[in-house]
Amino acid sequence: MGGESIRVGVLLPTREAVMSGRLDAAPLLALAERVEAAGYDSIWVGDSLLARPREQERYYLASQRRLIWWRLKKHRLAMLSLWFLVALYGIIPVVEFLSPYALRTRHPDYVYFRRNVAGVQREWWTHRHGCGAWFLAERDTRTNEVLKVELPS
Repeated sequence: MGGESIRVGVLLPTREAVMSGRLDAAPLLALAERVEAAGYDSIWVGDSLLARPREQERYYLASQRRLIWWRLKKHRLAMLSLWFLVALYGIIPVVEFLSPYALRTRHPDYVYFRRNVAGVQREWWTHRHGCGAWFLAERDTRTNEVLKVELPS
């Protein structure tokens, strides 16, 4: 230990270049020239430029979005649901064209544009917040007074 000197070197970051898809050697060569000019004893280059990335490192360097996508691709029901939703959203612009009825054909005239006769009317009502039963009510549309209520027989 007395007369030995410590030798220091630099390992070039080739694995990151391969994993990120940037296989341009110019930045690595520039870094190697700077390391050599700084006076380091050695420069190491891994076999990363020739070797395929290990599967484990793909997961370490992947973004959160990519991890979720890889997990989703393995789930068949999720992929089927994804394509089903894409198809539904794709139909939205042409849904009126595919409809068997025109926009105002079915019964909006009855619901929205029927004659609203002033006077006593028999109407079906439901007790929505209570028992849910349907009943007939006679109501005067001029005063909104309920005249008679009866259960259907």
